[in-house]
Amino acid sequence: MGPPVTLRIGPQDIWSVQLATLLREYETIIVIRPDATEEISTSVKERVEGVIEKLNGHLLGWDDWGKRKLGYEVRDRTGMKRHTKGIYVYIRTLGAPDLIPELERNFRMLEPVLKYLTIKLDVDVDPSVRLKTVPPPAAQAEVVAEA
Repeated sequence: MGPPVTLRIGPQDIWSVQLATLLREYETIIVIRPDATEEISTSVKERVEGVIEKLNGHLLGWDDWGKRKLGYEVRDRTGMKRHTKGIYVYIRTLGAPDLIPELERNFRMLEPVLKYLTIKLDVDVDPSVRLKTVPPPAAQAEVVAEA
């Protein structure tokens, strides 16, 4: 056997390791068909949670804003029906950059989703710090109920 191998880790190596653990924070608003039942909304939520979990992301918030009037008529996937109202859902996520293309691909495949828009809120977010500031889902529901 040869001499023992020693690894030299410099500051640049530590920096690259830190960057690998940092994530991005996004908010997404989706519009679901107005005639969607509670079961359909639940299935959309489960699909979104599954995609986020598969890509090691975190769901920070899911807020159903209810049925609202759209700014313009939107056709559904079949092109047969035009909608003037929709169920708005606000989603806040924390994940790697590859999370959003996969989420949007799933939105395009989900028949109840009429529209979606994602905005990047922050880059280089440390998940251990950010997840501590997010209230648990039960606390979020209480805040919404009080308002």
